[in-house]
Amino acid sequence: MDIILEKQKIKQQIDSINDESILLSIKKFLGLVKKNQPVALTKEELIARALESEKAISENKFVSIEELEKEMKNW
Repeated sequence: MDIILEKQKIKQQIDSINDESILLSIKKFLGLVKKNQPVALTKEELIARALESEKAISENKFVSIEELEKEMKNW
């Protein structure tokens, strides 16, 4: 991976954003990453993630720990 190229791609993507709320979210995220703190979720975001996870589990769209362990051995 070329880190300089990746940074340029990210800058281009950010330059194309015209929604101030998205830019503020990115700024907040970068601030938290810089401080090495976890990203806070709103109650609605947490509920949405939980519902998405429950749906994936009910549709058997997940990987078991055993499968992950087998895959790790092949790295």
